[in-house]
Amino acid sequence: MAVRHILGGHNSDNLAKYMRNIIKEYKIDSKISFIVTDNASSVVNAVEKLGFKSLRCFGHILNLIIKSTFKSIKESLKNENLQVTPEP
Repeated sequence: MAVRHILGGHNSDNLAKYMRNIIKEYKIDSKISFIVTDNASSVVNAVEKLGFKSLRCFGHILNLIIKSTFKSIKESLKNENLQVTPEP
């Protein structure tokens, strides 16, 4: 909906300030039921400070699960030190 360069830290108070301004700019405060977020606590807390519910993005969660699974598989294979020996 909007892209802003955020001055200062990406803490929940600062993010909430920017989100509030965007919501006012678009005049949508009465039309919002929830806001889709990633899992960053600062973003979730900013949404809650604005009085909205946070809905975690399923695609983001699924991506995190897949990346973690591939990392575990890679580490398991590395730990087993699998070596291929040629057949005689």
